[in-house]
Amino acid sequence: MKKRIFKNFSILAIITAVLTAVLISVIFYNFYITSEWESLRNTGYILANTMEDVSDYNFNYLTKVKDQNPNLRLTVVDSKGVVLFDSDTDESKMENHLERPEIKSAIENGSGESTRYSSTLGKDTHYFSILLSNDLVLRIARDSENMFSALSNILPWILVILILVISLSFLMSSLLTKKILKPIQGVTENIDKLIQGVELKEVEIYDELLPFTKAVNRQSLEIKEYIKKLKEKADTIQVITQNMSEGFMIIEKNKKIVLVNNSAIKLLEARDDRDYYGENFIVLSRDMEINRVLEKVLENGENKDIFIHLADRYLNIYINPVMNDGVVIGAMMLIVDNTDKYKAEKMRKEFSANVSHELKTPLTSINGYAEIIESGLTSREDTIKFAGTIRKEGNRLLELIDSIIKLSKLDEDFEEKEFELVDLYELANNTVENFSIVAEEKNISLNVEGSHNQIQANKSMMEELLYNLIDNGIKYNKTGGSVNVKIEYTLSSTILTVTDTGIGISKADQERVFERFYMADKSRGKQSTGLGLSIVKHIVEYHNGKITLKSQEDKGTQITIELNICPRH
Repeated sequence: MKKRIFKNFSILAIITAVLTAVLISVIFYNFYITSEWESLRNTGYILANTMEDVSDYNFNYLTKVKDQNPNLRLTVVDSKGVVLFDSDTDESKMENHLERPEIKSAIENGSGESTRYSSTLGKDTHYFSILLSNDLVLRIARDSENMFSALSNILPWILVILILVISLSFLMSSLLTKKILKPIQGVTENIDKLIQGVELKEVEIYDELLPFTKAVNRQSLEIKEYIKKLKEKADTIQVITQNMSEGFMIIEKNKKIVLVNNSAIKLLEARDDRDYYGENFIVLSRDMEINRVLEKVLENGENKDIFIHLADRYLNIYINPVMNDGVVIGAMMLIVDNTDKYKAEKMRKEFSANVSHELKTPLTSINGYAEIIESGLTSREDTIKFAGTIRKEGNRLLELIDSIIKLSKLDEDFEEKEFELVDLYELANNTVENFSIVAEEKNISLNVEGSHNQIQANKSMMEELLYNLIDNGIKYNKTGGSVNVKIEYTLSSTILTVTDTGIGISKADQERVFERFYMADKSRGKQSTGLGLSIVKHIVEYHNGKITLKSQEDKGTQITIELNICPRH
């Protein structure tokens, strides 16, 4: 404010000084020109009255006048414009002057005058003509400085005066500015005391500022209350949005981010150590599909939703325009992570297709052999052989159905888990004993390491888990191989490890062996449902555990299961 007042005062002083100098110069020049014309007219009338008779064309008198007044130019012209005498030029060489304004006016009106600028001399020439009694025209001319020439002579003095006036104006502007602002500064420095009603005798205060201080006090209270409410609303919105599992953001018309929660940053695979407020949306996500749809919403004001695969996530993104009086001023974006739903749906479809395929294979075999037997064309030995095949395929079908039922139960939401005290070491020994005959046939040794202890678990599921792991260890083992079951207890968990010396699993298959109906060894397809490890995985998830697999082709496989269950001693 101080600078502005000083600046305004200074500009006003400069403009005033310059205008004053210009006006004075113009007035001076006008006075000068008026005096010149007055002198020229007086000289003309005097010459006209005292001039000798020039009928004999004797212009000696005019020559004497010229000698006495060198700055005058005297010319005599007859009524036809012929120059009879000129004090400065040979009249015989001069052109006709009838059309000269001052001559023409003198012939018509008795006198005339005009001014013409000489570019050669850089001066104005003033002409005054008067009609004599003998119808001759006497013209008197005098050169004078034009306005710019006259002003140039006094310009240095004008500049000196301007500099002095402007310097004085700067000084006065500074003093006046300080004097005007002193009470305002006093109010500013003591505004808190004035708002509280404290009387300040040592501070000069303009009476006009008292209503202002009261208004400031009132506005201050209102602003504080308003800010408090805004902060409460902002905090509420912040808490809601930051605790949303869905991504949420508000974007301006120019794609600048106004609000974005942590879920949106996480779902869009952006850096979580950066503040995106005020940044362009493309800084948060460079996905071209999202940016293209966002620009279309901001441009057309239409609701849009897209489904994209970003990194390892499947996202539904809903973008709605924010309108104000029918004009799009921004957009809201909601990002929903449907990865689990998408994968579950995909898994259900694959499961249905696989179930249909797996059930169709044994049923086709059963129907084929049954039709052959039904035809009566088979011998007794073939009938017995076909019946045995039908029985095996039937058992495989029953095993497949039983596994599917188990998986269906494991797929259900476990709101109430049925746990009891289970001795995992005892269950492992019982399972190994049940497989002893099958293992002996393949010359495979079965071993169990560990000690008796009880944990909280679902007993039937633990039996199923051990059955599938040991069964796989035997099925995919080599003659003379081994299957080792090891049970360890720590302070925070129970660890079950099953190791075999079988054919192993390739790296390409290791990521998929826990999928339903997936079999790494296709040659064993008729000996397995392909659901064993899938059931194991679901049982581990039911117990909130973790399963890891290590395998090397032709060297064996190790499956480790860590259950977050402390044993009871």
